[in-house]
Amino acid sequence: MNLNVLTTDVIKRQQIKDSKLSPDGFLQMSFQLAYYFMTGKTATTYESASTSGYKHGRTEVIRSATLDSQHFTKTMANPSATVSFSFFF
Repeated sequence: MNLNVLTTDVIKRQQIKDSKLSPDGFLQMSFQLAYYFMTGKTATTYESASTSGYKHGRTEVIRSATLDSQHFTKTMANPSATVSFSFFF
């Protein structure tokens, strides 16, 4: 398997934060979308999360593969999708 790395300055961390998005979440969804473009499937992924700041803290996992992330990747990969925004807060 080959690994290609793309470095870009199209968007910066502060721009992501100014858009009220999490830089980590933005990157996680980028991974989901890239995997979907490569395979046509949604990835089952997770990342570790430290809870060491709490009593008896340990490492837990955050699952970024959800029905919402699947909907996002399928929509972003659909060339006939249109732009619309829906906020639930």
